[in-house]
Amino acid sequence: MSNYAVISVETNICDNVIVLDEGSTWQPPASHYIVNIDGQEVGIGWYYDKVTAQWTAPPSVTASFNPSPIFLSQSTTLTWESQNATSVTINGVDSALNGFEGFMPDKVGKFTVTVVATGLAGSVSTIQSVNVVATQEELGA
Repeated sequence: MSNYAVISVETNICDNVIVLDEGSTWQPPASHYIVNIDGQEVGIGWYYDKVTAQWTAPPSVTASFNPSPIFLSQSTTLTWESQNATSVTINGVDSALNGFEGFMPDKVGKFTVTVVATGLAGSVSTIQSVNVVATQEELGA
């Protein structure tokens, strides 16, 4: 038995994984091709470069605010890290693949950003929020 990745001709991204008995044949749909993946740690969502025969995992991204929550008069720092990404945007603005950025929200409530990591195998996003509460003076402190 052998494992095969079923890959889209259009995107070079693995859509499915199948197992075939030795000596058996299977013809993928015209919009796909297959690659033997025995002994490799790849799967659905991975990008395959036909020229180099290299696999790239789907991108991932993590992000968090610190400190959180904050008072209205405070700033907070968003820190993010991506893997297998070729680009990252924060609220639609191009950013570094990994990094940090300070924010000083201008109103009480939830301050939210969307971080999107894009790579050869697609895009992934995370939404991070920080609660902004009234200043210490407004609380009567």
